[in-house]
Amino acid sequence: IAVPRTSIVRSTNGQDFVYAHVAAERFEPRAVRIDPLDGDYVLVVAGVEAGQRIVTQGAELLDHLR
Repeated sequence: IAVPRTSIVRSTNGQDFVYAHVAAERFEPRAVRIDPLDGDYVLVVAGVEAGQRIVTQGAELLDHLR
């Protein structure tokens, strides 16, 4: 699944993750494995299922709210 690079948040231990929308105003971090596509997009190769809604803008802001 190709997603904007802004969707990816890196934890302090170096793990990449995205925030999945699970309910109204509720987001959960999901660990992912990514491969670069170009300067703006990455390919999520593991950790997100097709049809799952993920945050594409402002993910780093959600990380500060945890």
